[in-house]
Amino acid sequence: MMNKKTAISIIGAAMALAGCSDKELSGDVVLGITPKSLTVNTTSVNFGANDNLTATLPVKAQNLAWNIDGEPSWLTVAPKQGNQNVDVALTAQENTSVDEARVGVLSLSAAEMGIDRQIAVNQQQAAIVLTPSATSISAKAASSVQSIAVTSNVEWTASCSDTWLTLERSGSTLNVTIAENLGASRSTTIHLKRTGTDTTLATIQVVQGEAGVTGSTEQLTFDVNGEVKTYSFSADASWTATTSDASWLTVSPTGGGNSVKSVTITALPNMSANERSGFIYIKIGTATKLEIPVKQSAIEMGIDVTSLSFGAQAGSHTANITSNVAWQVLDKPEWITVSPSSGAIGTSAVQFSAAENTDTSPRYGKVLFAIMNGKNSFLSVDVQQAAMHLPEIPNTLNVSSYAQSILIDIKATDIWSVTTNSSSWIQVSPTDHVGDGTLEISIAENNDDATRTGTVTVSSAASGNHTVTINQEGKTFTVDCTDVIKSANACTVTVNVTSNVNWTVASEAAWLTPSRLEGFSNGTVNVAVSFNPSINRREGTLLFNATGKPATRFTFSQPGRTLSVDTELIAISSKGGESQVVSVIADGEFKVTSSDSWITVNRQPGANTFTVSVPELTSEIARSGNVEIRLTGVPSGEDTETRTVKVTQAITSIELGGFGDEEDWD
Repeated sequence: MMNKKTAISIIGAAMALAGCSDKELSGDVVLGITPKSLTVNTTSVNFGANDNLTATLPVKAQNLAWNIDGEPSWLTVAPKQGNQNVDVALTAQENTSVDEARVGVLSLSAAEMGIDRQIAVNQQQAAIVLTPSATSISAKAASSVQSIAVTSNVEWTASCSDTWLTLERSGSTLNVTIAENLGASRSTTIHLKRTGTDTTLATIQVVQGEAGVTGSTEQLTFDVNGEVKTYSFSADASWTATTSDASWLTVSPTGGGNSVKSVTITALPNMSANERSGFIYIKIGTATKLEIPVKQSAIEMGIDVTSLSFGAQAGSHTANITSNVAWQVLDKPEWITVSPSSGAIGTSAVQFSAAENTDTSPRYGKVLFAIMNGKNSFLSVDVQQAAMHLPEIPNTLNVSSYAQSILIDIKATDIWSVTTNSSSWIQVSPTDHVGDGTLEISIAENNDDATRTGTVTVSSAASGNHTVTINQEGKTFTVDCTDVIKSANACTVTVNVTSNVNWTVASEAAWLTPSRLEGFSNGTVNVAVSFNPSINRREGTLLFNATGKPATRFTFSQPGRTLSVDTELIAISSKGGESQVVSVIADGEFKVTSSDSWITVNRQPGANTFTVSVPELTSEIARSGNVEIRLTGVPSGEDTETRTVKVTQAITSIELGGFGDEEDWD
């Protein structure tokens, strides 16, 4: 298009020519006009932020050279000059800035006619890109590291409010370290933000499953002599192993990490006539995940005789002992020899030998058998031996409380007779005889406490009267115990027995186990008191029986379990953190839990202390929760003992004072 100046010049020239005469225009003169124009209908071009975007700028030109310049560095113009119609291609490079759009101005000019047109070129800023390669993580209970690639065109940060996740950025990769989960399944959110802003641009959901333990719950059976077995299982997280009764059942190791594991279970020899049982517990945190029942057989020991009688002369008897444990002779009368004095598992022939009895009274006793190196008797044989014939009539006979007969050889040439002043308990035979003979004095058992005295008189015309005084001791049997059971924990108490007769003891309560089952003189019985799993007091009885005496019951009382905590309140500031150490005094095992999700209980397996951790309080409202301490292992159907500790967290405020209104604190 022509500008006004050009048009006016052309019109003026035409008018000048029109004013000439025909004469002046004579000749071959031709007047011609060449049109020139330059047109562009676009005043601005807009681009997005992407790379290699192209727009078309239509330029219309007629007989006029034109040129485009002033393009910014991020814009390519082709062609940049010409003299005819053309579609000029404008190609924009990518705008990587997310903060600023950019503008350029193109100048389309035709110098010949002084034309200069301005075309604005605009390009949008880039959209923020912050995209993780995964928006969710599903993890097992074991600790692990997950790597997430992050595509972004801005600097970025990652954060999470839960402490069981640790985040570390390495270039464009986010490494997520997930701590081992010792409790219930849990979840949290990772927030991806542009550095320096609080706006979450992307999230990654993290879910971690609850830890479990897989293994057989079939009962393990152990030999009475003790045995070691290996047990294998699979655990999803760090675990601990304990037993129900460490006095005879142990497990090693007592803890380990995740994956397939093996433990060694050791049962010590069972020194009891009672079968015993227990459990191996595999735990994760404080929760029992697996219970393996354990049973151990009892001592079985028998003999084919229960009593042996010997004459006054030295003699022997043979018997057979059958046992599932190695055995030994625990106790015996001095006048009895047992050979062999110990034996192995199986059946053994044993010889009992009695020395000659030179006393005026028969004698009695027991041979007790125990397991090798044991202190409790599991088998007994009663032994008795007759008295010797007395070669002459004694003046005094001191005899035991047992029933017995005494033989006295009498030398005589005439008739002799025998009488007694205590016919209720002394019998004589014969009551009369001629010449040499044997007098039998039969003495009944004395079941009274006191000693009694009687006489037997032998009379003849030639020798006169000879009186024999017989003193028979009474039965003494008393049971005494000064020990007191002070707690629900296992312990041992001692019972003292004073006796001159055979006695036995039996437990009428499963939680009372005597160290010996019988005796035949003074002695002690150590009573093992097992752990009381209940919170209730219980009573149990030992029954003592002695020959010729009424049964004696001795009753024991054991307290129930107790539980106490050294504080009732834990106060934590708004910044959060870990509390002071709380001590627990408990009989037996206990667990510490909180139903409040913001409270985390920290306790090492088996420890009698714990702490709690809480996150920072982001609200302006104080909060409180509870931690519950509960006894575990209480018998089914019974109440348990619990204690509650309150946890509080409040906003911490600080007031600053002392600044005057007119002070300048710049």
